[in-house]
Amino acid sequence: MLFAPTSSHLDVPSLGYLTGARAAFFPLDSTVLLTGDGRLCPAKSPGELFAQFTPQPKETDAEVARRAFALVRTLDSERPMKPPTLLTVFRLYCMEEMSAAEIGQRFGCSKATVISRLNLIRQRTGADPENLRRLCVWLDQIAEDASDPRASRIRRRRLISDDQDQPEG
Repeated sequence: MLFAPTSSHLDVPSLGYLTGARAAFFPLDSTVLLTGDGRLCPAKSPGELFAQFTPQPKETDAEVARRAFALVRTLDSERPMKPPTLLTVFRLYCMEEMSAAEIGQRFGCSKATVISRLNLIRQRTGADPENLRRLCVWLDQIAEDASDPRASRIRRRRLISDDQDQPEG
């Protein structure tokens, strides 16, 4: 990865060398934003920005993501709690890659509250939320499918179990 202030001096041969070396060029003028209080923020999430450098998820990852999302969604409905809910923490931490401190700040709660929600997710899913972040490609699709208005016809139990003959209950 090559970072530079602008891309004004990047020419086609240089870009070709980077591509040949399986590297990428990131101009800071379009990759990083300067906030009003003088902080630097990424224009895209790190997952989007560095997607070409992360291994592509396997089909089994889709299954893990589907089960984790369904389990967290079920837990969220079983255990009503003050915001942020388990599903909200799951979405923000695993799918939007926010930190526990950022989530706490957004909801006016402590970082410890968010971490306790992440620990509950870890305990009940058997998967570390940090590892679930690499599945965000699948999680986004699953969340989109579950929010589809036609989702009322989806057999919810199949989100958790592969047994297709199991009656819905």
